[in-house]
Amino acid sequence: TSVQLSRYFFAQRQDVEAQLWPDYEQPDDVGAYPDTLDERRDDYFWDSGDDDTWQDRRTETWGLQWGLTQRFKRHEIEVGFEHQLQSVQYVTIEEPWIADQDGLGRAHDLWNVHPWVGNLYARDRLEYEGFTANIGLRLDYWFLGREVEQALADTANRNITPGTRDDFYADTYSFFGRRYKYHLSPRIIVAHPITENSSFFFNYREFTQIPSYRYVYSKLTSVSSESFPLNGNPNLNPQISVNYELGAKHQFMPTASANVSFFVKDVYDYPTATEFDVSGGTNTEPVPIFAYLNGHYARSKGFEIEVEKRRSNYWSGKLTYTFQQIKGKSSDPNEQKFIQTEGGAAEERLTETLVRWNRPHKVSAAFDLRFDQQTPSRWLRNWGLNVFVQGLSGRPYTPANERGDASGAPNSKNAKFQTTTDLRVNRWFQLGKQRLDISLAATNIFNAYVIYRVDPMTGLGRVWGQGSYDPGNPFLDVNDYVRTSQVNDPSNYGPGAQWRLSVDYDF
Repeated sequence: TSVQLSRYFFAQRQDVEAQLWPDYEQPDDVGAYPDTLDERRDDYFWDSGDDDTWQDRRTETWGLQWGLTQRFKRHEIEVGFEHQLQSVQYVTIEEPWIADQDGLGRAHDLWNVHPWVGNLYARDRLEYEGFTANIGLRLDYWFLGREVEQALADTANRNITPGTRDDFYADTYSFFGRRYKYHLSPRIIVAHPITENSSFFFNYREFTQIPSYRYVYSKLTSVSSESFPLNGNPNLNPQISVNYELGAKHQFMPTASANVSFFVKDVYDYPTATEFDVSGGTNTEPVPIFAYLNGHYARSKGFEIEVEKRRSNYWSGKLTYTFQQIKGKSSDPNEQKFIQTEGGAAEERLTETLVRWNRPHKVSAAFDLRFDQQTPSRWLRNWGLNVFVQGLSGRPYTPANERGDASGAPNSKNAKFQTTTDLRVNRWFQLGKQRLDISLAATNIFNAYVIYRVDPMTGLGRVWGQGSYDPGNPFLDVNDYVRTSQVNDPSNYGPGAQWRLSVDYDF
């Protein structure tokens, strides 16, 4: 039996020199520093005023976990639960110098909620003559909090439509007056021997993930003055993923084996921002808003081949190749809002597309060499070497033509294949009863350029004078400001080689 009581607290404040939002100074670059209009200046930043955002976020969680494991003949049975009491505060105020009926600037979002989340689970592990089965059932629950219940009970709350209110009461359950949602997730893992050196396995697992609280509680009671406000949806369902895996393992040498597996992962109920028109009051035109709804999904399918050698003759290693393809309705829950606020038409895409995290090919190789105190050569004793090499398809992008217009399906191409190498060398010494370990660790030792932002014309990194950043292209509007703010941004690439020397001593 195990019992655990925990408390977690997180707080983050974003402000300008510890000021409150009413004290922010509005930027006035032209009035304060007109010389910055000189084309010879290339700073491109506001020289007066403050940043436009004030935020305060706090989370406190009390958790209780209990678990019990018992063996009964060939069975190992485990039951338990986890329950969390959460307090979450979210305050965001943008452009506070703009007049607003609440005195909170152009856009703001304020809420403080107290949801409960937890789960109950039971598992049975059966072993019989090489056959192994794990069968479990998990119930995840989510109480949305009294603040949501009060907001939904207030029929004058303009941020909650009558349809949302009706759906909430239809899709939730009551427990002593508190509304909650739940999901049952079965999990089955089976491994069965085929021959003395071969086995077959099958996995089926379901998981739930509660959506980001911003998607649920945003604008729960506050009314912002911004155009196209994005409201949360208190009736949003948790995200559900269903995983299938089928494979086999064969031991072709006493210390080496190979695994082959095929997998499919379906994810349902991705939240997505959807446009609605709601009444702005008596005798007024409907006001366009965005709210999050469940509806998008993604499917990942592929296979993995792995060859592994257990430690013998001082070394071990593993070689893995994975191919997968991920398609879905959308890569970003806010995609439709971004299109609308940029002046486009926020039309729902009807077809599946490759998502922006689709990187189909992955190859990795790990090599580990260890010499113990029984090694014949005293110069090699207590030395260790570990090398890890990983190759991965580049980040996906939507190809563009010379005019800068999309010339292919969204995320239909990937940047060039990227390979990185990590290294660790260590040597330990016995000092009486204690141990001293000296190690040198490095990541990306060959300083490979890992592209984070892809030029859609070239499929490479952002380079001034090429592709989308060619000032000689008459179809593009690129200038020194674009060069400074986009091309010269160091975050376009991942970190280069990094080395760290460590000394570890056990007292």
